[in-house]
Amino acid sequence: MDYYRDNPDSHLWWDTEDYSFGMSEKDSGVEIIDQQITQVYSEFINYLLGRQVDFPLTHEGWWNVHDSNHYMEAHNHLSGLAAGIYYLQLDTEKDFPATFKNPQRDVIECWGGFDDDNLRINNEAFKQSTFPNDLNIEEGDLILFPPYFNHLVKRSHVQHDGYRISYAFNIFKK
Repeated sequence: MDYYRDNPDSHLWWDTEDYSFGMSEKDSGVEIIDQQITQVYSEFINYLLGRQVDFPLTHEGWWNVHDSNHYMEAHNHLSGLAAGIYYLQLDTEKDFPATFKNPQRDVIECWGGFDDDNLRINNEAFKQSTFPNDLNIEEGDLILFPPYFNHLVKRSHVQHDGYRISYAFNIFKK
């Protein structure tokens, strides 16, 4: 938070379209989070592969500190095997967590014949996104997801003086 207060306009090199604060994890001095999440994402990669990983994994992370006006445009993390977000501070009464877009949203939008009100689709699998918080993400949650899932972070739905703080990361084969 000291770094945020001293550098409120700091952003990471890829954050050119967002109004967001980001700080490289290497600058933060909080390596204990790295140790704690390594076990969890190793199990996640094992699950995705359907077998025990036989190669070392690593990750690169960064901190996001958002006030009620900050937001992130839709993006993905295609450079990694998987991605994750740990919510250190999140007030779901005021702030939104990441919103994930259905990977098939473009196909669903073009699906003909279902635009009549009598044929409106209510199946959860066909939702366009997880907005506002259909995954019930809360403070303290660690979420892991495939790197191709497009997601965004909306501005808070009310003005407030608090912060939404998250640690995001990409997982790689070492």
